Amino acid sequence: MAFGLIIGVVYLATDDPYANPVKSAHSGIGQHRNLTGSMALQPEPLLTTERSGRHSVPADRSQLREVTAYNVGDPAQNWGDPCQSANGENICAALDSGSKRCAANFVPFGTVLRIAHYGICTVTDRMNRRYADRVDIAMKKNEKKKALRFGLRRLQVTVVATRDG
Repeated sequence: MAFGLIIGVVYLATDDPYANPVKSAHSGIGQHRNLTGSMALQPEPLLTTERSGRHSVPADRSQLREVTAYNVGDPAQNWGDPCQSANGENICAALDSGSKRCAANFVPFGTVLRIAHYGICTVTDRMNRRYADRVDIAMKKNEKKKALRFGLRRLQVTVVATRDG
């Protein structure tokens, strides 16, 4: 019982902005000591943001973010109707017409994002709230291998335009 209490205290004492499982405890300015005793650099601080309604928009409008891919039309990868995005658009039809769509929680629907090594996409979908700063690129149902090869990447994401301007 005491062991669980100690782990809970260590978890609360860490300042991991991504809420990852406990891997380290704070041990000085700019450094963390992992549980085995070796030193590691502190994660980079997050950029400041401006509030735009319920969503945060990066103050400099460009940031290195985690980017993943998912397959629309696949019920195993979507909540509810697999072709309907969170804003009500038929995302399968949009992809079939050649448009690029993505999901992001940090900007309002209709925001246009430029993703390095991918291009321009319009935010029409949302992700689980634990992925507050991630972008998920929409791919067609028959592009599962392409989405798996894409994996998880850290890419420069720039807010080109928001619905508010």
